[in-house]
Amino acid sequence: MFSLLSQTVAWVSDTYSDLYYRSSGLYKGRTDEQAFYHASVNGDLDAMRYFAKKVDVTQARSSGQWPLLDTVAMGKTDAVLLLIELGVQTDCINSQNQTAIHIAAKHGYTKIITCLIAQGVNATALDNKSHTALYYAAKNGRLDSTHYLISIGRRNHQRNMGQDLSAKGNLILYRSVITGDSALVDTLLTYPEVSSAAEKNENLALKYALRYDHVSIVESLLRVDSVRTKALLESEDSRLALQAQNNESSMTKLSSGEEGVLSAVKKAYQHKFDEYGLGAVLQNFREYLESQYELNPARSRAGILPHGYNTDLESQEPYYKNIYHSAWRFVFGRPNNPWMSEDALFVRRYQDGRKCAVIPQKAMIDIAYLWLAASDKTFRPLPGFTHESIKALFTRQIALIGRSHNWDDGIDNLQGDKPSCPGGLAKRLIQSVQGHPLLELPESRNLTVSILKRFFTENIVAQNPKSLQTVSKKLSCLSYTQLKMLSSALDNKYILLSSLTREQEAALRYLTPSRETIESFKQRCFIRFGYKRILWPQTRQLDFHGSKFVDYKSLILYFSNNMGACFYGEIKTILKRLIEAKRLHRERADTDGKSLFYSIEPSQHASSSSAVYTVNNDFEASKTTRGRKRDISEKVASDILSGSTQVSASKRQRR
Repeated sequence: MFSLLSQTVAWVSDTYSDLYYRSSGLYKGRTDEQAFYHASVNGDLDAMRYFAKKVDVTQARSSGQWPLLDTVAMGKTDAVLLLIELGVQTDCINSQNQTAIHIAAKHGYTKIITCLIAQGVNATALDNKSHTALYYAAKNGRLDSTHYLISIGRRNHQRNMGQDLSAKGNLILYRSVITGDSALVDTLLTYPEVSSAAEKNENLALKYALRYDHVSIVESLLRVDSVRTKALLESEDSRLALQAQNNESSMTKLSSGEEGVLSAVKKAYQHKFDEYGLGAVLQNFREYLESQYELNPARSRAGILPHGYNTDLESQEPYYKNIYHSAWRFVFGRPNNPWMSEDALFVRRYQDGRKCAVIPQKAMIDIAYLWLAASDKTFRPLPGFTHESIKALFTRQIALIGRSHNWDDGIDNLQGDKPSCPGGLAKRLIQSVQGHPLLELPESRNLTVSILKRFFTENIVAQNPKSLQTVSKKLSCLSYTQLKMLSSALDNKYILLSSLTREQEAALRYLTPSRETIESFKQRCFIRFGYKRILWPQTRQLDFHGSKFVDYKSLILYFSNNMGACFYGEIKTILKRLIEAKRLHRERADTDGKSLFYSIEPSQHASSSSAVYTVNNDFEASKTTRGRKRDISEKVASDILSGSTQVSASKRQRR
């Protein structure tokens, strides 16, 4: 009786299930074999159990397809486990002689790989192209799967693992460096095929490690001889500081000028950002992009294209050419951007196949602030710009960031999106606020070592400003003999590297600007670049002629104390002009007066506000007064050295 009841319940259940699945849209009109296949690839476990009773799951479909292979490709882990439980053949292969592990490795399904290996599937099997599962994991940048398959390969003494891991130009190495997987990097570098090519692409692996501040990975890479040698040859710093050259401008940190722009923008729009919040600001930008796309849509031969992904198009080029859609894809195409290239490096990939650009939270905040600046209608744009053109320029720059590496060959390849690296977003974003008056603020002006040197030359060395006692003005007061002496001293010290006489040393000291002149120059720097950028320590030490400086104030002091070394070319040009002028007027001018050069000996304490000036009468007097020496008071010496006196020593002697 109980057995009959059980059979009746089972019959009713099967009948109900049959009616349910036969009327379902997915399985309606399909054979049992087809229904089981679709249930498997879609991960419908109940339907799989039902149709498994009606088909032989150990055999391939009549079309030659194996449900296990396609289910693995779809990443349906639970369905794969159920197939194994139902007794499917786990060692089945496709037309390329690839096993289920090949397919799982290609997509990075590590859990499925683990299950298949536990069922005895050969992890080192070769396909028609003699490639293993490890090759496909490395080729597609699947970090977890690569790490796991390396351990399996070592355990099974797999051959040619290095060749597999170096697939596609060491892509797996670059991916592991970018994500900071130091354990995998160390493992990869143990294979000669990987380490020997680690310096390829202009030492790109090392540059990525430096960019993302992965210190342990930097150290690992520098232990590779080829990487270290190439870095030392390319770097201006023999210690390989973070000055390595880069094949992409976005790979360098913000300059002081760019930091100034971002700081000025955040300071000006802090209240608006706090009032609206990050989400509302970005939503406003999104609405702008979508409204502009409606006005300027992508078009194909068939007409206007919708905003969403169009699978019917032969090519997605119309979307790639549209700046509003490209900007929208980069910022808001998440968690899935179907327009993304499979070869893109800086992409977040999900297990279900979705992918989007990697944009750190800090970069999103920067985008919000800069959009507030670009969309602000209360300011007066700089000449040549309008409010609408500034927003269009902002959008174009965002679009270029989203397709940065599509332009690697100088033109857009019109293929899937390859966005900029996350570490370089800020540098590229700074360029998006052109036309905004904030760019004219002191803290927004560009400031580098070379710019400061040029500004120092204009104000201290050359003859342009009237308010400062420049070197050019001081030298114009010297005689022909004194100018020749100074020119010879410069050549001996910095070109011939020979020892100097006491007269030559005194002549070089004459080039040092006075303390008042340097203080006046600092004030000009404060006005031009902002006092914080001159006085505050820099995020990265300043490098000038191999010397390091923590701030620009120290660099200014170095310039003033080493005029000959820092401005040799500029001073020699001034001397050449003055010597020629003095030579032409030598007959009419008394140019053999007593030397104006005096040695300056600073007091023992650097903080002292005064210096002890002593007269150095090492220059010969004129022919009529040769051998005669005359002491000049400290006051007169100070006046002469600062250029304030206009009376030559020879005139005082004649008196």
